[in-house]
Amino acid sequence: MVRRRRSPMWITRMSPCKLKSLVRKTKRRRRNILRNKTFTREGKVL
Repeated sequence: MVRRRRSPMWITRMSPCKLKSLVRKTKRRRRNILRNKTFTREGKVL
């Protein structure tokens, strides 16, 4: 993936389709991470 920080220039260079797919992927990742965190917390508590 791109190592640079997210900047307007990089966003403008990318095509809208790619941007949308990237956003979807990041959203899915975040959800999975959140789910994993909640599961581990529940496991530790139990």
